[in-house]
Amino acid sequence: MFTKICLVGIISLITLSIFANQISYADDIDKIQPSWTEDLADWWLEETISNIEFVQVLTYLTNNEIIKILESENKETSMNDSIENSDFGDFSIFYMSIEDYGIEPYPGRISTPEPFSKEMKAEKIEVWLRHNQYFEKQVTYLNENIKLPYDIVIGLGECQEEKSFYNQNTKMIVICYELIFDVYDRLTTEYKSKGASEKQISNITLDVVDFIFYHQISHVLLQVIENNENKTSSNNNESFIDALSNHIKLKIQKDRENYSITNISLWFKMMHETENLKRPHMWNTHSLSLERLSNIACQDSAFSSIATLDYVQKGILSKQSIIECKSELLEQKIKLEKISNRILK
Repeated sequence: MFTKICLVGIISLITLSIFANQISYADDIDKIQPSWTEDLADWWLEETISNIEFVQVLTYLTNNEIIKILESENKETSMNDSIENSDFGDFSIFYMSIEDYGIEPYPGRISTPEPFSKEMKAEKIEVWLRHNQYFEKQVTYLNENIKLPYDIVIGLGECQEEKSFYNQNTKMIVICYELIFDVYDRLTTEYKSKGASEKQISNITLDVVDFIFYHQISHVLLQVIENNENKTSSNNNESFIDALSNHIKLKIQKDRENYSITNISLWFKMMHETENLKRPHMWNTHSLSLERLSNIACQDSAFSSIATLDYVQKGILSKQSIIECKSELLEQKIKLEKISNRILK
């Protein structure tokens, strides 16, 4: 009973504050959240109100349009029908050898003009990948949980470019060794001189690879759904794909506790400060803005005040952004659940 009284009191206080500032709020609604939202965030982070009460307050505020979420440029994808296929396709791994060079299918092109000569960077990455068995584990998780209308190959090899992409013609998600080495090499340059060990750098690299891989998986799954319905791509912006990627990982990864947004943030901040990438690079088309990182942390911490406060203290989330991002998360959750219901076995 006491909890309910507190909750009603909080909502009443917020509503009175809104009416008191109605004119200025109306002018600024599309630019900035009103100042009282930071008070609400403080109450939650300080555990004056519980996680459940916080969600109830946000639900009330958004349902009554007291807090208005900026509309996304993308509209909700139709999710009426599930993928109907009794004989589902599978994910599989294809390690291309250096000798399997050629124009298609990527990857696997040699990176030196001498045929059959080996690139030591690529060889080092392949040995590392085979040793930690990251992709083997993920393919197992994906095949246990995801339903596909056709087989999809995870292609690992040289591309002569620092990128990852989906080749729709060959149904192959490509993860280039050059991109993985670029992550590892930049992290080594930045952090080894600051005392980071080889193991720590490898762990950060693996978290970045995990982020890249599931981002591509999410792009592909949305495309699979839309191709199955002959629909034009929607909800295909980077922020929504990040949200879907995190949502899928929460559903299927058995080693989720080892995943670290903090490690991802190191890479985001480093690449955010990098200008004029000289060669074709994944981040030329997949920008790594700090706002995007904040959105990822917002979803990862969900409606846990402890996890959210941890990201605030690390400077990944700001108190000012919490109410807006958590309100968006409430609305986004419905769309993500609809998609996962379509693709999960």
